[in-house]
Amino acid sequence: MACNAVATFVSINARSPCRSRSIRCAKLIAYQRGRPLSRVKVDAYRVAHLTALPLIPLVIATGFYLTIPLFKICWQIATKERRLSVAHLLALYFCGMWLGGYYTIGALGMILLGGAQKVMVLCEQEMHDSLVSVLGQQPLKVWVLADGVETEIDFAQLQVGDVMVLDVGQMIPIDGVIVQGMASIDQHMLTGEAQPVEKGVGDNVLAATVVLAGRIQVKVEKTGSETAAAKLGEVINRNDEYRQSVEQKAIAIAEKSLIPMLAAGAVALPVLGVSSALAILGSNFTMNMVALRPLTVLNFFNTASKHGILVKDASALETLPHINTIVFDKTGTLTLDIPQVADIHAFAGYSTNTVLTLAAAAEHRQTHPIAQAILAAASAQQLSLPTTDHAVYAVGYGLQVQIAGQLIRVGSLRFLQSEHLDVPTEVETLQTQVQASGHSLVFVAVDNVVVGAIELKASIRPEAREVVQQLQAQGMKLYIMSGDQLEPTRQLAAELGIPHYFAGVLPEQKAGLVQQLQQDGNKVCFIGDGINDAIALRQADVSVSLRGATTIATDAAQVVLMNTDLQQLQTLLQLAKELETNIATNTKVAAGFSLLSGSGIVFLHLKYIAVEVLAASQLLTGVGIASKPLLEKDRSVVATS
Repeated sequence: MACNAVATFVSINARSPCRSRSIRCAKLIAYQRGRPLSRVKVDAYRVAHLTALPLIPLVIATGFYLTIPLFKICWQIATKERRLSVAHLLALYFCGMWLGGYYTIGALGMILLGGAQKVMVLCEQEMHDSLVSVLGQQPLKVWVLADGVETEIDFAQLQVGDVMVLDVGQMIPIDGVIVQGMASIDQHMLTGEAQPVEKGVGDNVLAATVVLAGRIQVKVEKTGSETAAAKLGEVINRNDEYRQSVEQKAIAIAEKSLIPMLAAGAVALPVLGVSSALAILGSNFTMNMVALRPLTVLNFFNTASKHGILVKDASALETLPHINTIVFDKTGTLTLDIPQVADIHAFAGYSTNTVLTLAAAAEHRQTHPIAQAILAAASAQQLSLPTTDHAVYAVGYGLQVQIAGQLIRVGSLRFLQSEHLDVPTEVETLQTQVQASGHSLVFVAVDNVVVGAIELKASIRPEAREVVQQLQAQGMKLYIMSGDQLEPTRQLAAELGIPHYFAGVLPEQKAGLVQQLQQDGNKVCFIGDGINDAIALRQADVSVSLRGATTIATDAAQVVLMNTDLQQLQTLLQLAKELETNIATNTKVAAGFSLLSGSGIVFLHLKYIAVEVLAASQLLTGVGIASKPLLEKDRSVVATS
């Protein structure tokens, strides 16, 4: 601002060739009319004139000092890369500006460029803050064992070597080894295993897995905060690299016109003069896109965050508009983690309600998905659950409790066999039939008799059908890729109206299928489990995960839908298209201003100052266009408040 003030003062008092005659005329009028105030003004003008010349060297020196970083870049490019660049054009432009005495306009241009850079820094800071907020989501408190006493501490205080105490339903926030106890661990988000894994003393446990049953003490080997901090740095670096690549693309576009602009300026110099030659050099407004393109990407990144969409790799936004094929992983993407009760089978004279009541009573303190499905079915039928005693979790996927003096066992067929129960032939036949259909069974036994089985099937996401229809209306080719058997995959595809599907696919095979689709000329977006499907996610042109905030630190996807809602996919696609349109609009506006400026120089004899006004107008317009997503978001907030 100081530079701007000095430049304005000097330009007003030093640029007019008729300043002496103006002073004399003004003094004559003042004396003739006897107006002291006018005389004061004239005297002030004379003082300004006398002090202007000594300030000119200071202004020129300040101008060159502010452009030293630009000169350094020019020197490095010339000596190391041995080529001309847009930096050389800018350096020549600024030299002509300062030596030609266009101080005010020059200072204004630098202020505008500095303002654009400031806006970009603010957007980068907002991006950083949103990543810190999301990636830093960890349990606030944890229980540790210290001197034989369980103590609650802040998660941030947890250190390597501490012993954590974990109960049923808790997410394991660290990597470690079990030193006491036994538990059933749900780690399907890491390994893809549909069934829980039994773990005991000496077994390793991983962050982002869940204790389904049992109680364990775990010695910490790596804290979750370390994992989150590492991922935060990785994501920020990845987006910084992309921002730099966007800048390089804008520079490449501007440099295509470098030689023509220099040639035109050289031709104009002897014909039209210095002012017009400078004006021609400054008429390439596409150089402003070097700042505007990254600013646009950052603004859309932050807008996506406000919609609950975490873009871990900003290049995905640029690629999404060209996607024509979407591949869905079945489990956890098109279906919910919690299954639903499809049927209840009763044996030995028991009713279906009794079977469901006994199973729900046994599972009522459990939090794993199967227990939640059984309890939801019992609640829907308004069943009254009896009191249970002596609940014991048994290794082998089962649970046993005492109800009214009877021993109730609930679990898998393997669990019943491990308890040495006689399993009737009809039960084994039912198990085979149900497995063939892609469903699963949870058996119920009273004392030593199998009295029923609860059949579970995957629950389709309520929004899945609508999203599939919307994508098909946009001309997208849709595929389902599943590790399940053929029949359940076929049934799901039929229910959703998706014509293409792959069944029985192992995680390591998914990447090969994605690659095959790409070789057929498709641009593929893979939507799946951000951890289990890591290889396929990396192979796809764009990768999206629905796992939400709990697995951000280990999620391999480029984009994470934080609300675990497929409808967010439509928002993501819309934002990506708007980004492409925004950048194209800004580029066209810059080209339009350049054409207007060039035409004005040739036909209207516009000079340097007029061109600088157009340049400032284009830059301000470009910042407004780049900020459009944020402005629209603000308007939507006001409209809904």
